[in-house]
Amino acid sequence: MNSFHWVGGLLFESPVPLATPAIIPSRDPDAIITIQSPRPISTELPQGKILSHVDFGSWVSTQVATKKGVLFRIGGAIEVLYTQPDQQIIITPDPSLNEGMLEVLLAASLLAPLFQLKGFSLLHASAVECGNSLVGIFGQSGAGKTTLATALCCSGMGLYADDMLPLLIEQERIYVNGACSTSLRLRNPSLACSFLDDPDSYPATGDGRLKYSPATAIHNGKRAISALIIPDFSVNNDKLELQRVSATDALLALLANGKRSSGTRCKTRLQNDFNKLNMVSQNVPIYRATLTKEHLDPAELAQKIEAQLKLEPNYEP
Repeated sequence: MNSFHWVGGLLFESPVPLATPAIIPSRDPDAIITIQSPRPISTELPQGKILSHVDFGSWVSTQVATKKGVLFRIGGAIEVLYTQPDQQIIITPDPSLNEGMLEVLLAASLLAPLFQLKGFSLLHASAVECGNSLVGIFGQSGAGKTTLATALCCSGMGLYADDMLPLLIEQERIYVNGACSTSLRLRNPSLACSFLDDPDSYPATGDGRLKYSPATAIHNGKRAISALIIPDFSVNNDKLELQRVSATDALLALLANGKRSSGTRCKTRLQNDFNKLNMVSQNVPIYRATLTKEHLDPAELAQKIEAQLKLEPNYEP
């Protein structure tokens, strides 16, 4: 039986659980997810105009424009067709893809192309609630996004997103129009797991990580982004340091993040993404947070970050 989920401001009807709680809808969904019978998925590039192409080494994802809609393929794993205007998301898994991994992909990767088609700007990022605003946490894989998000959630901040953050731009304000996830996926062992009382008691995700669902997860509601943070664990400082980066450096960091999310893009999409991310860099303060891996105290970390954000004009207490 299908269920309905708000994710990032869009309403999905799905036969498998998504990353937010099921709801009783009051309107028609923005997209209906259907899952086809498994069949072998090619590792070759699909035919059509290439919109994006990302090579992660161990796997490759590609988006192409076809007559039927936008086709998204992770070679050897899964293929998804996004049709317009009927807003169908038709998923065909490879026989080797287990159901748990399908749920992991539906938490972010498989929904991302639809958000792009709807005009959202996407960040590969987590987000937590600070006051009535959001703090986004972004960076390259392994930079510490999940570690910082876990620490802030353990201190009492509400989780809003893990891995995918779709942004809306309205009158030079940057918003997220609804929660994207109510759980974090943690590598075990990891620094993030050290914040939990008994990491081995948490359920496993389809990709073998731990599923941490904070009690303070936020289920819905539009929130403004008051700041973005780039975590940096490369220097073992004895304390947290928050340094605001220039608008130019902020834009470069956002573009690097977008390249990881979207890869090589067609010229039109590249220009659109640049314009949106430039707007973000001009209107949202971006900080580089140099953190210590030793004796990292979640409560102290949250207090220092909140104290800094309260100085920002976008902060909503």
